Amino acid sequence: MRALPMASACLLASRRSSGYTSRGPIDETASGEGKTMIDAVKYNLSHLTDFSGRDARPTFWWYVLFLAIVQFGIGILISIPVMTSSMASGFSAARSGADQATLEAQMMQQMSGSMVTMGYISAAVGVVVTLMGLAAFVRRLHDSGKTGWWAAIPLATKAITVLVGLQALTRMTQTFAAARGSADLEAMQSQVMAASWVNLVGIVGIVVIIAFGVMKSDPAANRYGEEPVRLGA
Repeated sequence: MRALPMASACLLASRRSSGYTSRGPIDETASGEGKTMIDAVKYNLSHLTDFSGRDARPTFWWYVLFLAIVQFGIGILISIPVMTSSMASGFSAARSGADQATLEAQMMQQMSGSMVTMGYISAAVGVVVTLMGLAAFVRRLHDSGKTGWWAAIPLATKAITVLVGLQALTRMTQTFAAARGSADLEAMQSQVMAASWVNLVGIVGIVVIIAFGVMKSDPAANRYGEEPVRLGA
């Protein structure tokens, strides 16, 4: 009958030595020593919907770095075909002997459509990345004794930036597609400036994540679980 308590103690020790204290099932990446970014990423990806327990700072920040790299890489991949298409359209118009005004108009129309595509794909990627990091941030909050409801702030700011940003993008691309001169481009620049306040909203969410993400672990067990130990400890 003592086998079960002993097994539970071993499992808890394994979690704490790895820097994880989520109550969900721990896979092979959460056992042993010498944890790396890959181990932290595997752990977080296998606990995307686990909002219980505590995670140490390295467990969280390695995963945040991974998400940032993924989002940046996808952004680069999205921009390549869009820019290639715009340049191909310009070269085609130039070879056909179009005058400067016609050439600029065709390129602006092509770029306006590309901007909409890039905007919606980027927004979708941003939302997915945010949701992928939500549970990890909640566990990081738990580690310093904070309620997971603080995660509602970056979640709300992301929703605002996406909705307002897409609306502004639609207006700007319409102006850009119809642009025929410097006056039209100046009008588009005014629209960009008018929507710039949404960037400040996004910064608020980032500041909240950084401020809580760098907090030290509670020095002992708290209401969310045992104290996690840093990766590789």
